[in-house]
Amino acid sequence: MKDFQVSEDILPIAKFKTNASSLLKDLNTSRRSIVITQHGKPVGVVISPKDYDFLVNRNKFLDAISEGLKDSNDKNIVSDEDFKKKLDAEFGKFEI
Repeated sequence: MKDFQVSEDILPIAKFKTNASSLLKDLNTSRRSIVITQHGKPVGVVISPKDYDFLVNRNKFLDAISEGLKDSNDKNIVSDEDFKKKLDAEFGKFEI
């Protein structure tokens, strides 16, 4: 995502409706989000599909890290040796 430009990227909903086609076309090339307002208050944000995917995947990654850190802090961990024994018991011994 590129830097937000207050003078260009905040639009009243009427202007968004009128220019939706060209605004959405430009969204993918400019990579800047658009804030849509109604009665002077923000009511929505439009971002490119690429930026949306990035944000969703980033949040999943950060959530996984937080979960791992919480498990570590709670001592909810398994040693490598115990994990290998569990895998061997479940799936058989792995040999190269």
